[in-house]
Amino acid sequence: MDSPRKKSRLSKAGGKIAVVERTPRRIRGLQHGDFSPTVICHAFAWPEVLLPWVIAECVCQEVSVFLGIQMPRRYARWLTAKAEVCFQKHRYFRRRMRASGNVPRDQLRVYMRHWLSALLGTERRDLWFCLPQSFDLGHPLPPGQQPRQNRRTSGSLPHPRRWRPELVLKNRRWQWLAGCSAASAA
Repeated sequence: MDSPRKKSRLSKAGGKIAVVERTPRRIRGLQHGDFSPTVICHAFAWPEVLLPWVIAECVCQEVSVFLGIQMPRRYARWLTAKAEVCFQKHRYFRRRMRASGNVPRDQLRVYMRHWLSALLGTERRDLWFCLPQSFDLGHPLPPGQQPRQNRRTSGSLPHPRRWRPELVLKNRRWQWLAGCSAASAA
């Protein structure tokens, strides 16, 4: 079958019954391995006032200030890619991002904090232990730089690690980002 399947339906137009031929609406869904800026089919457009890359940079800056470190720029790219994939694939996420007022911005910030916590938990557990557990749920961090202490358990902090993006890219939940990283590095 080379041609798309066609459906027939009856419609009333001006009191007359006509048979309308239509093709099924096909929107290419994004698979986790298919993400790259050239592959995305922008079937759904973000609201004009919502800029996910700006919110991603703000969330990364919030963690940078709290921990007193410089976050790699790839984290903002990864958060933006995750938001794009969720916006294209999930109707509930799209509906939340199209709400009125400041709700979409605040909700996207909550999602991105949650995702950033998961990314740090995968790549830099020593930094993840320094973040409060409420950050995992999307709550904002206290303002200013805080002392590095274990906010998760009563034990001591794990030994400091170096940045290793391959840990994230090999993780089953985040390995689809490898296509995003390869596309943005080129």
